[in-house]
Amino acid sequence: MDIAQAILDGIIIGFIFNYGIYLLITLEPRGILHMLPKYFKNGGIPQTKKEKRAFNKRYIPILLFIAFVMAVNGVRVYSGTEIDFWGLFWHGYIVAMFMNIGDAVFLDILLIHTNREQYAKAYGLEDSSRLHAINFFKHLTFIEHCIAWPLLICPIIAVFFALTMQILI
Repeated sequence: MDIAQAILDGIIIGFIFNYGIYLLITLEPRGILHMLPKYFKNGGIPQTKKEKRAFNKRYIPILLFIAFVMAVNGVRVYSGTEIDFWGLFWHGYIVAMFMNIGDAVFLDILLIHTNREQYAKAYGLEDSSRLHAINFFKHLTFIEHCIAWPLLICPIIAVFFALTMQILI
């Protein structure tokens, strides 16, 4: 496994992922409501199926584009080399962790926190203090990005990457 390449891929793919989600949240601020814990939704305007569908119409293509970029780049990097499943797995895991860290820092804490009045209004919340960075960290960021991503989502992404690369190279 080429660690420097995995880190570089993580930075680039993490940027693509997080910038895509940033644009999506900017266009559809209510689109992420179904991803938030009840703590942030209680007392707000419920998300409609139409809002969820509109969000997913843009979200799924972003994820597919990232999978395509990872596959093309993986073939470019590892074609003609001998690399085992675990080397490919750790490459995919590193890339996924960069996506995770960018999401936690730039989207969950900075974006929502710095624009909490705007998002509170979009979500139908009277009090924007629930969207304060400390509350976001306690109720979402820690659980999602310190537990769920490293233990569940990153390994799933890594397995898909490793299996795809074993088929393609």
